Amino acid sequence: MIAIPSPVLPHRTLSALALVLAGLAMACTTEETVSKDSAEPSEIDQAWAAYDIPPPSAETSAMLNEQAFLWPEQICVSVDSLSTVPADATLTVADDGTEQLCFWDAFSGNVPFGMQFTDLSTCEAAFSQGPPWFSPPARVHVSDDAVLDDAAWVEESTWVQEQVRTSGCSCCHASDAGSGFTSGFDFDAPGVWTDSMSNAQLSMAAGIFDEHTLFGHFEADVNQGFNREHTLFASTDPDRMAAFFTAEFERRSGDNSDLEEAAGQFDALFGRLFLEPVECITPYEGMIDGKLLWNSGQVRQLYVLEVDAMTPGFPPNLDRPDGTVWALYVSPDAPPIDPGTLALGEVPEGTWQSFPADGTAPTFESGRTYRLYGTPDVMIPSALDCLTTF
Repeated sequence: MIAIPSPVLPHRTLSALALVLAGLAMACTTEETVSKDSAEPSEIDQAWAAYDIPPPSAETSAMLNEQAFLWPEQICVSVDSLSTVPADATLTVADDGTEQLCFWDAFSGNVPFGMQFTDLSTCEAAFSQGPPWFSPPARVHVSDDAVLDDAAWVEESTWVQEQVRTSGCSCCHASDAGSGFTSGFDFDAPGVWTDSMSNAQLSMAAGIFDEHTLFGHFEADVNQGFNREHTLFASTDPDRMAAFFTAEFERRSGDNSDLEEAAGQFDALFGRLFLEPVECITPYEGMIDGKLLWNSGQVRQLYVLEVDAMTPGFPPNLDRPDGTVWALYVSPDAPPIDPGTLALGEVPEGTWQSFPADGTAPTFESGRTYRLYGTPDVMIPSALDCLTTF
């Protein structure tokens, strides 16, 4: 049985989200790697010795590092253009009467089970939604080759791999997907592929911690039946997915120290979502001469929130939390907004009003306190986060 440690309260300030994302994506370097005593390396050992994930090309690196966050977009492809379509795929009918297969082009989106995400997507959107640096996957644990002789394990392992290949997560974590960027751990690593994941990452994948939901998700009925409310990786059978990763954690004798490491990684990733805003400091931030002002830097998202609203997080379901009064987003191909250049309610060229979604002007009550929030891009530490009274 897994004993979950007391949760790490997510209340510490992040100096840079890049540092904590690196900790999540990178194979754990502190986990002890077990060496085998056999004089002759097995075929699996030889495969790992030859295993080499190249860094991304210059073109892919530019895409990873220069592209602003691309908001999830639903892509529809004519069924006639596809060689095969799984029988249980959810299809729609276009205006011209032809059948279409639609999916969400995002790291949290899925194509039908039996297909691969990279068959329909360039991965550009998924690349823009995660860490851009390259952390080559490595063998951080050495399993006994006998695991591969267990037919039940192989069946479940293969099913998990096939499930993950349907998602945008495969763009960065499945080398056989062919995206040109596999980082952190690899669902297509040799032999026991989970050997590329640390025990902490196995526990995170199992959904032991509710914080995995803070990555955001689509409802299963609009995501080809895939649900990621219960496990880190979306699945058509979340219980089966959770059981596999939980069993892997236990097979490798995962313990409370691994769970504490996982809790710490989640805390580092999402702790800022629970920081309490402070009063705006006049004349450096807040509403100054009718314009929104903050200390420094440019932003791509601006919000006015109720005081008790949650900090905006990942789309599609967490970027406009309950209590959002106004939200303005900068288009990915437009320049960000400078401090002191925008008045509340303005929607300049190159931006769009995300809330109110119907385009109506927001209403602000005189004498009421609101929370102002602005960020350089999705899930990057804020440039503006303070309370002001209108």
